[in-house]
Amino acid sequence: MSNLFSGKMIHKLCYIPLLFFILLLSGCWSSIEVHNMAITNVLGIDINEAGEYEVTAAIVRPGALFSPAMTEKMSDDHQNNFIFQTATGKSISKALYQLSNSIPEKVYLGHMNILLISQKVAQKRMQPTLDYFQRETRFRPNIKLIVTKEKVSEIIRTAPEFNATLGLEILDFTKAGRNISANMISDLSQFMKSFTSNTTDPVTGVLSTAKNIGIAANGENHTLNKELKDKVSVASLGGTAVFKHGKLYGFLNESETRGLLWVRGNVKNDIIVLNCGTNPNENVSIIIRDTKSQRIPDPTNPADKLTLKINVKADINEVNCPNMKLDSENIDELNQQLEKFVTKEVKTILTKAQKQWQTDVFSFGEAIYRKNPREWDKIAPNWRKDGLKNLHIRLQVQTNISRFGLHKEPSKAYESR
Repeated sequence: MSNLFSGKMIHKLCYIPLLFFILLLSGCWSSIEVHNMAITNVLGIDINEAGEYEVTAAIVRPGALFSPAMTEKMSDDHQNNFIFQTATGKSISKALYQLSNSIPEKVYLGHMNILLISQKVAQKRMQPTLDYFQRETRFRPNIKLIVTKEKVSEIIRTAPEFNATLGLEILDFTKAGRNISANMISDLSQFMKSFTSNTTDPVTGVLSTAKNIGIAANGENHTLNKELKDKVSVASLGGTAVFKHGKLYGFLNESETRGLLWVRGNVKNDIIVLNCGTNPNENVSIIIRDTKSQRIPDPTNPADKLTLKINVKADINEVNCPNMKLDSENIDELNQQLEKFVTKEVKTILTKAQKQWQTDVFSFGEAIYRKNPREWDKIAPNWRKDGLKNLHIRLQVQTNISRFGLHKEPSKAYESR
């Protein structure tokens, strides 16, 4: 009996070395140290004069990701935090392969924030470009997709002012919510959903250098070397890129972009300036707190008629009218002005996108489909030819200016005496 017991024990003890080796095999055998990775934060896609893809990557030096104490031995104060590499190829895959061959470290795309597409790519090769990023597993689906009218390899070199990388700088634009165009930026998954939809046309934001949209701003990032500092300026968002039939169709300016956002119910924290007297220098600044919209197809004839309801909530943010009293009569007058302002911008974008371009950036087709799928199936083939253009929109705008801060009356000199 004792021999049998000892035999079983010896048999079990034989498994211990095997378990030990299994634990060794389960370690991070495929891990790569951060210092050995070329972390790409922004990737730009363009087309060169030869018709080949031109891929530009903004690669973050490992030292830029750590505190000065940790990187004291790795870099000096004047070292540039970024490496900009450009490679070409007949396909995006080939261009990225060429780019990786020119860098000693492994190109890592898992932390990529921004995919920047040139106007030329958006007009001519948007479908194959999206096909690559949809198939490739190294990219996250929430990468922000942005179009630029400028040369991609130059705009990627703009200097981030408040963040370690340009990608994080652009992401902060979208989080702040103060920039109208930032609200139109789509991530890759959202854009692909609209791109393949027959009820909605995709849109996204447009990135430019500040000087090209009339903003006086220059990059002052002191980590940039002298050659690069002379060439950069601050990046800024301005306008919206509209797509139709799988390619870039046109651009909306800031006012038209806000008109589209009124329709979508996405205007928030924007400032609208209204008149409060005969003097053009006297005005009231209104801050938009919230906007909601409803797209309601006609129950009996959804293909021909649709009611668009827009409800705007706003507060008085600044009063530059010394003799104005914020009583109910003046508040009503400001509400009427705001209603006219919203109505005008909405009608402008409806004329351009619906009547002229026949692009459904409003998701009117989606509203009809949800209301009556069978009716939508009938009109879908001609929706972007004459269906959308002939859709009658009944516009209803309601505004509510409800708060005016701590003081009801305008501030005046000597008002406490």
